[in-house]
Amino acid sequence: MNYQINPPENSPAFDEWADAQQDKKDLIHQFSVMLGEPVLDYKHMVVICADMEARLNKFITIRDQLAILEDVFPADIILRVERV
Repeated sequence: MNYQINPPENSPAFDEWADAQQDKKDLIHQFSVMLGEPVLDYKHMVVICADMEARLNKFITIRDQLAILEDVFPADIILRVERV
C-alpha cells in the first residue's frame, strides 16, 4: 500500500513538506501542459518518458542511418507525395 506520511501541522517541517507537495503538483501540471494531455502522477510521468525515450531512440537510429547514406550518396532526394 501507498501511505503518505506528513509531519504534524504544528511542526517546523510541515511548511517544508507542504511546499514540496505544491512543487510536485506544479511540476506534474507543467509536464501535462507541455505534453498536451493530462498526467496523473509521477509513475505516469515515468511511463510516458520511457515511451518518449524509446521513440526518440528510434528517430535517432533512423537519422544516423540516413546520415551514413548521405555521406555515401550526397544527392538530394525528392520525395513525392501521392494523393489518393
